[in-house]
Amino acid sequence: MTTFMKTFSVGSSPGGMFKLGDNLVSAKGAFNFVFQATDGNLVLSVFDDASGGFDPIWQAGLSNPAALSPSALPVSQQPFCVMQGDGNFVYYVPDPKAASGKVARWATGTNGNPGAFLRCQDDGNLVVVSLSGAPLWATNTYAGTENRPAAGKV
Repeated sequence: MTTFMKTFSVGSSPGGMFKLGDNLVSAKGAFNFVFQATDGNLVLSVFDDASGGFDPIWQAGLSNPAALSPSALPVSQQPFCVMQGDGNFVYYVPDPKAASGKVARWATGTNGNPGAFLRCQDDGNLVVVSLSGAPLWATNTYAGTENRPAAGKV
């Protein structure tokens, strides 16, 4: 499990891979984007001062609770995400029948933007950002500065 701070890009990890259990945390720690090892879903959460834990605010809808936990599979069979060189953040599932050995199950659809990166912002939004700083895709979970979590995290 690797924790990335603020941004995830092609050069963030070997092959630009975002693996089960990895998370991307906003600069002040109030928001957390995680690749859940228990069900394989991608989830963005906000810190809750009252409970001391994180509450989900967005998810990609990729979980499969009836299936075997992805983390119980051999690494070669586990799903993974890649921030591709073309600027697309893609969720892949290994598939030996596919010519590439993998099948895309979900993507941000931001290809055609080399150098783009994924950013977890302190305002509660998860965004794919172009090299010029333009937003290309977002979870649209912007909380605004007045709605940021309070005590200790921001």
